[in-house]
Amino acid sequence: DIAIGDPTSSFCMTPARLGVPYNASGLIHFIGRGGLNIAKEMFFTASPIDAQRAANLGLLNHLVAVDELESFTLAMARQVASLSGAAIEVIKEQFRVLTMTRPLPVETFERIHALRAKVYNSHDYSEAISAFLEKRPPQFTGN
Repeated sequence: DIAIGDPTSSFCMTPARLGVPYNASGLIHFIGRGGLNIAKEMFFTASPIDAQRAANLGLLNHLVAVDELESFTLAMARQVASLSGAAIEVIKEQFRVLTMTRPLPVETFERIHALRAKVYNSHDYSEAISAFLEKRPPQFTGN
């Protein structure tokens, strides 16, 4: 719900490195957090970004010093806990519902499903699983 990091934190989206697709609702959520260009960069490169960049992009609510992380986080948790639990619960659910209000037309959903199936039926997906089980880097071919 609230992302707090320290300068040693890093963030990475690795489905392409693992040879797997990513679910549509997760992509929509990520686009909403960081914007389309940042989402594409993170998913296409599978390269980590550091905490300062994540904070600048709005992926973190707070960036605090390592030695302050626990006390900062606990203070925020105490503040939330001191408020109406019923109100927080309802507001949290409203946020969830409102972020899911972009209905997908059936054709769009079916297209996304077909695209994901393309990856699951690919050589790259099979190679990713074999490489993982054999503890070696995958050799992707794009097929």
